[in-house]
Amino acid sequence: MKAPAPLGGLGEPMGGFFGCSDEVDPAMYREAVPEAHYPERSGNSPPLVDHMLVHSMVGMGELCENSGQFRVGACLKCGHEVVMPMKSCGRIECPRCVKTWARRASERTGCRAFAPIHALVSKHHPRHISFELENLSWKEAKKKALALGATGGILVLHAHRIKPQFAQMFEIMAERCSANRYDIVRESALGLDALEFSPHAHAICYGRFVDVEKGSGVYKYRNIRKLNSQAACEKTLSYLLGHSALPPWPSKNAVRYFGICSPQKIKPSWSGKCRSGLDCPCCGGVVIDKESREEIFITRYIALGWHIILPRPRVTGGAGPPVAPNRVWGTNLPPGLCTSQ
Repeated sequence: MKAPAPLGGLGEPMGGFFGCSDEVDPAMYREAVPEAHYPERSGNSPPLVDHMLVHSMVGMGELCENSGQFRVGACLKCGHEVVMPMKSCGRIECPRCVKTWARRASERTGCRAFAPIHALVSKHHPRHISFELENLSWKEAKKKALALGATGGILVLHAHRIKPQFAQMFEIMAERCSANRYDIVRESALGLDALEFSPHAHAICYGRFVDVEKGSGVYKYRNIRKLNSQAACEKTLSYLLGHSALPPWPSKNAVRYFGICSPQKIKPSWSGKCRSGLDCPCCGGVVIDKESREEIFITRYIALGWHIILPRPRVTGGAGPPVAPNRVWGTNLPPGLCTSQ
């Protein structure tokens, strides 16, 4: 099946590395953001890859070889069409496969975001908040989240916002096309020219946040919503990761955990993958292939038995007594499954 045409009224398909015309000089984007905005790049940090530009967004790179092979699904309930690549490269830079990467990453990250609820560590559901940053830095984002009262959660950094002169246009297009604003930006001829550098962080976190006096003009953070289920966490993270900052470090980690959501504090007793039907992003209905009329199945990540990692006792001298395995707190394992590590 041929690749679908770009969204109506958005100009020519993507060209070049930035989604703009091929005459754009990449050096202007490389120099647009000073080194001071990326403290991780100094000191002993690993060197940057040449083709990875700091002033970019995920999905703004080169297309993979399988980008022209698609399957189109339709929801049986609302008729919404879903376009999926037949074979995904899974790269964070590929414009066509970035949605697959974001979905896989949001499943793993969403499980950990809701893990304190399963482990009975917190009786309050996580919140989605956002706050401004001076520099695009994980260290600064974590420090500010802790200062706001967060006890743990997940951080996602964003380097861009849509320019005010284009904001209303992309809002209308997103409503008419039932698409994400940033997906439309990615497919448009404007590309990065429609964005402005505005570093900020999103956090899905727990804690008792600082109070802001009513009527005060001081802006500390924005309380967006409370996430009452793991599915809500995954949906929010899929949206956030879909237009996150392109990591300038080789590991390409687009999220960071801290506090009670850290892998050093909480972990599952079992994790794996399972086959599940694709859900419609609009109504949650069953999606089938338009050609074969068969239900579309995808591989999902699943984790069970979230529990706190108990610290082992320290022994100052000699041989210590045998230590029993860590016990599971608040396990959600099915009956009959072992509850020890």
